[in-house]
Amino acid sequence: MKAATARSAQELLDAVHTRARLADASPARYAAVLVDEVAAIAPSLDGLAQRDAQLAAARSAIGRFTGRVARILLDHALVDDTTLGAGFRAHLAATVEDAATAPGEVRARVAQAAARTAPTQAGAVAATVMDALAAALASRDALLAEVDRVTQTLAGQALEVARARAADHAVPDSARLQWSAARQELAAILVDPARVAAAPWATRLAEHDAIDEAPVVEAPAFGSLIELD
Repeated sequence: MKAATARSAQELLDAVHTRARLADASPARYAAVLVDEVAAIAPSLDGLAQRDAQLAAARSAIGRFTGRVARILLDHALVDDTTLGAGFRAHLAATVEDAATAPGEVRARVAQAAARTAPTQAGAVAATVMDALAAALASRDALLAEVDRVTQTLAGQALEVARARAADHAVPDSARLQWSAARQELAAILVDPARVAAAPWATRLAEHDAIDEAPVVEAPAFGSLIELD
């Protein structure tokens, strides 16, 4: 429940500006606040679009946050270093993703920069930088894993609503077809929660076939299946 803090999920991230405050935006705490915020939006057709947009925004916010975490960790790890200037450190933090996709190139650039003023320290400085960037990326991955978990949990709950509405022939046909597309999209999110960031909700719904879904028929209870002589 959100009673433990007045901060939103975004505010938790925004409040982190020092290494000491990183724990304030721990993955578990962030997820607890995020799930309360998103679950508070009713799972109507419009509400599902709002939920989806909020979850996509959370993923984007974590991406931006990772750059700030990288800068915090770099400044801490290099507090006594004089080989890398502030501008270069800022560039490393802003391009922290490169440490995951091209670690060898990043390490080489850092070593080259450090070698200009301290050739004998270049290797150690590069190792320190790579450790700090790896820690920032690990923080990102942990936060995204929690967002994935929240996304799948809420999609699973909303799926039951969508399935019932799509099969309810008391609902107008146009709405039922929208609910059918929503059901299909929610099922896809259960498999791949990161798809919330791939395209807007409406765009993804349009990719699904319109299905006139059959009403849900409950199986008869065992006691009612008695053969008459």
